[in-house]
Amino acid sequence: MLRYYAPIFEARGLTPMAGGGGTDTALIPSTLEPGSAVGGALVSGDLSLNGIGTLTHIDGKRIYAFGHPFLGNGPVAIPMTQAQVILTFSSAAGSFKIANATRPVGSLVEDRLTAIVGEIGRPAPTLPVQVEVGPAAGPRRLFRYELLRDRAWSPVMAALVIANSLTRSTEFDASATSG
Repeated sequence: MLRYYAPIFEARGLTPMAGGGGTDTALIPSTLEPGSAVGGALVSGDLSLNGIGTLTHIDGKRIYAFGHPFLGNGPVAIPMTQAQVILTFSSAAGSFKIANATRPVGSLVEDRLTAIVGEIGRPAPTLPVQVEVGPAAGPRRLFRYELLRDRAWSPVMAALVIANSLTRSTEFDASATSG
């Protein structure tokens, strides 16, 4: 499924990566500090889709992170999470990290050229989405998601979670069909 949506992210300078999930939250420090990982949650629930980077500076309840834009949208209201870095790949061509988002800690409020800005403790509004999949007479599966509220990204995330629900319910993807 990721290959179908990758061009949308790549057009904005983002490289989507599929990964496993799960984090032992006992291993995550209870406080944020410079150098720790933070994320912006595009989708949470039965699918987790996050942009994760490094926290640079804390000023009271405000945090500054990434050192570059996330989505580049200016003023935003994106759920902010802590994160756990699993592995760092160093490369002169472009280093990257494999990480998991963990507990919500606030809201990203600015997404600017040189940094993202978050506010600790401020909840971000989300768009709840439920997708029920299955035959009319038979077992059905219910998927629950929370999407970021954004004019440009919410419709893309809605399409992605619907596709995710269908793929997880049918146990095959579009490449297994003809036509």
